[in-house]
Amino acid sequence: MHKKEMILGAKQIAPLLIGAIPFGMSTGLYSVESGFSVFESFMMSIFIFAGASQVATVSLLSTDAPFWIVIATAALINLRFLIYSATVSPFIHKASRGLRTFMAYAMTDHAFIITTREKYTGQDRASYFLGASILVWLVWQSSFLLGSIFGKIIPDSWSLEFSLPLVFLFFTVPLLKSKENIVAASVAATSAIIFVPFLPIQSGLIVSILCGAFAGIAAKKFFNKGRT
Repeated sequence: MHKKEMILGAKQIAPLLIGAIPFGMSTGLYSVESGFSVFESFMMSIFIFAGASQVATVSLLSTDAPFWIVIATAALINLRFLIYSATVSPFIHKASRGLRTFMAYAMTDHAFIITTREKYTGQDRASYFLGASILVWLVWQSSFLLGSIFGKIIPDSWSLEFSLPLVFLFFTVPLLKSKENIVAASVAATSAIIFVPFLPIQSGLIVSILCGAFAGIAAKKFFNKGRT
């Protein structure tokens, strides 16, 4: 591993992490508001290093959803990391098994994007990716822990349960620039409204995720045909 490349990766990903701080704090807050202790919340964040999956896991566990529903939902949300792993594999395969294991664990959207971009001109993408991933991990865990501690000391009268949905909305709106993303989000939201209240054992969430994903794929094919 090249130290300079690791530092460069950390430096270049730092500006992208401004939004991760409120997201991490809100996720930690949401976890303790859902009935988990600070220790339980933080251990969950260590083992499930994936923001959206953490939120889904906390939400499902707090409603006593079956374990297989929790696992299936987290797997669907993180399915994109299979593609990410296949993409980064060519430039991390020479790293030690321990480092490859950590990089797989610490894979994030932010680190993947800056490492695989065409503008990269460094000599060691693996070190660059590792440095970026370490900083993302540190920022997320620190923000999450701060949010979970904060959630235990604020009075219940503040009613901050809405903070996490607002953060998700803040991150979702900028993604709605393409027609296919709008279709996917609309179908997923509509499906959630229809299925979540009525399907048993919280399976409505899985159905809505699948509906949104398939709608997005179909919309992309449809709009691409129109452009050719």
